[in-house]
Amino acid sequence: MEELAELGTNIKSLLEWQVKKDAADKANQEVIDKHLAKSKQLRLDNGEQRQESVSDLIADAFQKNEKDIQAFATKQKTGDFSFQTKAVGDMGTGNITGGTVSQSTVLPGIIENANRRNHISPLLARTPITGNLVYLKENGPGEGSIAAVAENATKNQIDFDMAEVTAQSNYVAGFARVSRKFIAQVPGAVRFLTNRLTEAYMKAEDNLILNGTGVSPEFLGLNVAGNFTAATSLAADNDLDQLVLGVGQLAALDRNPDLIILHPNDLYRMLINKSAGSGEYDTPSVIQISGTNMSVAGVAVATSTAQAVGTYTIADRMGMLIGVAENMNVRFFEEDGTNVRENKVTVRVESSIAMAVFGSSYIVKGSFS
Repeated sequence: MEELAELGTNIKSLLEWQVKKDAADKANQEVIDKHLAKSKQLRLDNGEQRQESVSDLIADAFQKNEKDIQAFATKQKTGDFSFQTKAVGDMGTGNITGGTVSQSTVLPGIIENANRRNHISPLLARTPITGNLVYLKENGPGEGSIAAVAENATKNQIDFDMAEVTAQSNYVAGFARVSRKFIAQVPGAVRFLTNRLTEAYMKAEDNLILNGTGVSPEFLGLNVAGNFTAATSLAADNDLDQLVLGVGQLAALDRNPDLIILHPNDLYRMLINKSAGSGEYDTPSVIQISGTNMSVAGVAVATSTAQAVGTYTIADRMGMLIGVAENMNVRFFEEDGTNVRENKVTVRVESSIAMAVFGSSYIVKGSFS
C-alpha cells in the first residue's frame, strides 16, 4: 500500500511538472513569435532583408537562462518560470558608432572636372626641333617680271627676296605642390595629378596657339594681327554665307583652305539655320552636315572652346608648324625648396615649343555678325 501511495505521489508530481513545463514552453513560443513578427516588420518598414539575428537573441536568452531551464527540467526549481529576452529597439544607421565607410560605397579614383573635348594643337603639324625653329621664306614679290620677248631682244631679269626667320622656343610649364600623405593615401592621386596637369597644360597651349601675343616668351597666335588676313565678308551676310565667302577669300590668295575653327556654340547654332521667310530649317547645298560634323565648301569644321564665341578662323595648314624642342612631360620631385622638411612633393608639367606661321595669307579670320 505504501508503495502504491508513493507511486501515486510521483505520478502526481510528474503531471504537475509537465503542466508547468507546457506552460513555460507556450510562454517561450510566444516570445519567439513576437520577436519573429517584429523582425519581419522591421524588414518590411526598411524595404530590405535586414539581418535582424532573432536567432542570436534567442540563443543568447537560452544561454543566460540555461541554469534555470535545467533546474526546471530536473524539478530542482518549482513555481512559475518565463523565458526572457532583452528588449529590442528599432535599429538604423544611427546605431552604428564611428565613421561612415560601413554605410557607403566608396568609388575608386577621383571624379575630375570636365576636360576640353577638342584641343587645337592636334589639328596642326608638329616637328621635332633642336633649340629654336629657323626657316627661310620669301620676303615680298621680288623685283622684275617675266614677259614676252621679241626675237633677238634682251630677256627680263627677275630676283626673289629671301628672309631668315627664327621662331624662338620657350617653356610652357606649371607645377603643383602636394603632401606626400595625399599621394600615399588618396586612391588614384598620382593619376589624378597627371591627368589634371596635362589638361591644364593643353589648355594653356591652345590659348597660345590661337591668341599668343608674340611678346616673348609667347609666340604669335593664329588670331593675332600679323598672322592673318581679315575677312572681307559683309556684316549683313549670315553666318553660313560668311564662312563660304571666307573660304573663297583664302582660295583667292592662292592658298588651299583645309580647316575652319569655331566655338561649339557657333557650330550648333548653324546646324539649326532657318529660312527667314518660311522659318524652315535651311542650309545651302555647299554646306555638308552629317550628324554634328560640318564642312563648308569641302573644308572641315573643327570646334574647340579655346576659340572665342563669334570668331571664325579659316586656315591652310601648310602655312603653320609647331616645333617641339622638349615633349610635354609630368614629373614628380621631392627635392624642391622646403619639400623634404615639410613632407611635400612638387609635380611639374612642361614642354618647350615654338610656333611658326609662314605668312598672313595662310589664314582668314573674321567675326560673325
